[in-house]
Amino acid sequence: MVLLIHSLVSFSDAKSTEKKYFSINTNGSSIVNRQEDYNLIGSELMKNESLGKLKLGLDSKKIFELLGTPDEKTKLEMWGADGLSHQQLKYRKKGIVIDLVAESDSKLIVDLITLVKPCELKTKKNIGIESSVAEVISAYKKEIDPKNSNKKTIVAGSIYAGIVFTINDQKVESIFIGASAK
Repeated sequence: MVLLIHSLVSFSDAKSTEKKYFSINTNGSSIVNRQEDYNLIGSELMKNESLGKLKLGLDSKKIFELLGTPDEKTKLEMWGADGLSHQQLKYRKKGIVIDLVAESDSKLIVDLITLVKPCELKTKKNIGIESSVAEVISAYKKEIDPKNSNKKTIVAGSIYAGIVFTINDQKVESIFIGASAK
């Protein structure tokens, strides 16, 4: 049997207070780590979220079909953080950076997506570059991790899986989908 204990947590940029739930076994021996809940939320966001037609898991051929030739393409490089080979496609004129990861010797898939100005793509919840903090909070209020969010960064899901909105002057400056920490 699991008990739900309600605790109020306020978000520094929000005018309203959100309810967060903590699960405790009735025998009192363990508390379910709240961060795990945000990791699951973030994993779902990564699986289901898109920025226009861009989404994680697309193969590089589809990216080239959608965006054309990048302004810059890095060499395939092994990252120590995850032990995988990565390559970046930089579309500076479009405000898009795609990180590809080698799934096999011949197939690269989208692992991370970053949007900055002048990109006009939006999330499924209609958040894009220049969206207000209030719009982000309203759209993602159930997914925001208050522990890892502040006035400059709003994390939907977790830093290990999800969406990170970088804020400047109360507006979205960049959108990142993926794992910002591994």
